[in-house]
Amino acid sequence: MGNPGSVLGRISGLESDNRQLRSEVQQLHDAVLKEQYERKAADAAMDQILFQLADLLSDNQNAANYAIKYLNDVDAQYAAKEAMMQAAIRDFNDFLNLPEKSNNYLAIWDAAFSILSTVVPALRLTQTFQKMVKVANIEMEASRIFMVTPRLVARMTIASAKGHDIADVIRKSNDIRSKIGHLSSSPAASTPGDSSKSRVRQLIQENNQAHQSLDLALDALSAEFNARIHSLLYRVPYPSKKGTLLDKAMNVLPALPYYYTDDDLQDLGHQYLWEILKIWAKTNVTVVFHKNPSLGRDTVTIEGLNNAQQDQIIKWFGIYAPRGKHFATPLVLNIYYALDYWGVPEVNRYAPPNAYRAS
Repeated sequence: MGNPGSVLGRISGLESDNRQLRSEVQQLHDAVLKEQYERKAADAAMDQILFQLADLLSDNQNAANYAIKYLNDVDAQYAAKEAMMQAAIRDFNDFLNLPEKSNNYLAIWDAAFSILSTVVPALRLTQTFQKMVKVANIEMEASRIFMVTPRLVARMTIASAKGHDIADVIRKSNDIRSKIGHLSSSPAASTPGDSSKSRVRQLIQENNQAHQSLDLALDALSAEFNARIHSLLYRVPYPSKKGTLLDKAMNVLPALPYYYTDDDLQDLGHQYLWEILKIWAKTNVTVVFHKNPSLGRDTVTIEGLNNAQQDQIIKWFGIYAPRGKHFATPLVLNIYYALDYWGVPEVNRYAPPNAYRAS
């Protein structure tokens, strides 16, 4: 029989080894559980990022769609206003039998549109686009400041060292600028009619300026998108992230003050033609009262307007002429109503004895 002391020592050693083994097994088990937990947490975090990224890209698409519609609306409005002005100028040219591209009455067309723009301020969108530039600059500055914050720069540097290329993510996401850049690179593809008239040419120039403002607004939206996607993927809070990208788009691209329908433009065309004729008639037409004592009454003639022109004025502005909320000219019951409204000068002339002039 062996020594009891040595047996007890061996048993004690086995028990110690067993405890060590159990401890190592427990540590291994705990490490496996921790790895599983961290993996699930990482997967959950990645899923959350992917969901947020999907939402951001969807929001970006909505903003792009809004901006595309906005650009189309602006171009359509300028083209429609240019066409309205061209039509009124052509009618006036026909009225005077001027050639289609006559520039003899540039001053009249310009003065008439200045009056019309004063009566209907929304015809000119300059203030709208000036406001757009101010808002876009503010938005752009917020995005620019965020992109150079130390924490974001540090995380971008680390990610770059690990081979993470966020620029590739942005390129693949096809941001607002790339979606509509081809639409905003130039104004309306074509301008109807002859653009030699100075007032129409100024509208075209205003359209060009509008596109420059729109370009800046699109740059602001693109910068906002880039800032948000950096914030998401680098997990750095973006302080200026308020509202959706669509909200931002609607802020930097405010609704047009008034969108003119075909009926609106017809009204404005009549009003513009009215103003043209008013300015022209003041210096080219005279109402003559012939004093003829032998007849015992006065007779009246109109110098500067032939019968066909008088009939055309009644047709344009008479009782059956279309009127709407913009065309607010008075009702012209006969030619003398129009001449009186226009302030056409009146003169008195005394006819020779026994002379007779038919009225």
